[in-house]
Amino acid sequence: LGGGTFDVSLLDISDGVFEVLATAGNNRLGGDDFDDRIVNWMAEQFAAENGGIDLRKDKMAHQRLRDAAEKAKIELSGVMSTAISLPFITADATGPKHFEATLTRAKFDELTHDLVRKTMEPTEGKFDFSLFREVVDKCRERGMMVIMGTPGATPPLWLSNKHPDVYGERIDGVKRFHGARQDCCYSHDEYLHLALRITKKMAEEFAKDENVIGWQIDNEISSSKDNMFCVCPRCVKNFKSWVSNLYGGDVKKFNREVGTYVFSSSIDSFEELHRPYQQWTHPGYLALWRRFQFHLAEQYVQNQYDAIKLYTDKPVGTDIMPFYHTYSYEHVAGSTDIVQFNQYFRDSEYYRMEFWANYLYNLKKKPYWLTETSCCWNGSVTSLFMRHKGFINMNGWMNLAGGAESVNYWLWRTHYAGHELMHGSVI
Repeated sequence: LGGGTFDVSLLDISDGVFEVLATAGNNRLGGDDFDDRIVNWMAEQFAAENGGIDLRKDKMAHQRLRDAAEKAKIELSGVMSTAISLPFITADATGPKHFEATLTRAKFDELTHDLVRKTMEPTEGKFDFSLFREVVDKCRERGMMVIMGTPGATPPLWLSNKHPDVYGERIDGVKRFHGARQDCCYSHDEYLHLALRITKKMAEEFAKDENVIGWQIDNEISSSKDNMFCVCPRCVKNFKSWVSNLYGGDVKKFNREVGTYVFSSSIDSFEELHRPYQQWTHPGYLALWRRFQFHLAEQYVQNQYDAIKLYTDKPVGTDIMPFYHTYSYEHVAGSTDIVQFNQYFRDSEYYRMEFWANYLYNLKKKPYWLTETSCCWNGSVTSLFMRHKGFINMNGWMNLAGGAESVNYWLWRTHYAGHELMHGSVI
């Protein structure tokens, strides 16, 4: 890591001649960037304690900050904290000013964490499917088939840090954040673009693997998480356009058919539409918002499907749960190749499976895939309930008789960390 660049060059040295064969890295990242973070931290600390005086506007003071920053950075390579002392750094009408502070290694890491990530991933868009390649190859060697899932539901940390607004806003005003799944806003153009990009790369990598017999788009996609899913400004903007198109730009038709005379909800322009709130809201308005979120989720699935089908003719679907409020299963079934279903009914409510099997088969008039079902007990951080003896046989045959052509278990092998450690597994 030099003063102004982070890169590597491959040279050929022969008879005193240096020939650059290749170079790669980030030529805009260097040690100076780390120094700048410390300088800015010191300047902000000083300004907060001294009436907003910005030392960076004073050339001499700024240079002293830079010298101190480089010294502190070097010291923190071997100690957990370092003292910074800059007496007489500046002066005002009240007299001379001094700067005293302690910079810990933890604080330094916090100030520079994004720069460190850039040294580990110098160029955005580099993909590593080696783990999945190993699994697919070993499965093929053992005669095992694979349904490949796409990763758009859980974006990497670098994306979250670069685009913190990629996460949705709940109806109670709380912003979602990195670390869960299905929390990204389907109105965020950059998220949609990057999710498509990695899906295309995966499809390109595994399209020719004969033992990859199908594809699953994300996992249990929902447009109704936390009641109304996302109510961010992007969604509000798109909602206005969607409703206007739905009613052909006719505001009077909207008012009449929704019945906006209730609660003084009539509008004069579609620009007056707003996000839903946690209050007793017109049910017709809430229904429109849900339909709009359905539309976003369905469009996401469609775009992912189209991307995969550019590379393979294997069946593509997305796994659904036994709920009716996530999006239109009929629409999604009509735009994908195979219906995929996950179910974890308790023994006492298992009778519901018969009705769902009939519904799933008739979505496309063809067999469905049971992509997830439990083999013993359910659980996440705690174990919830144990299956009765004979459940696995009953569950498998019930689905096969009801129209499934495959039964897959969650989990196949026990997790070693994270969620659902207490979920039962085959192994």
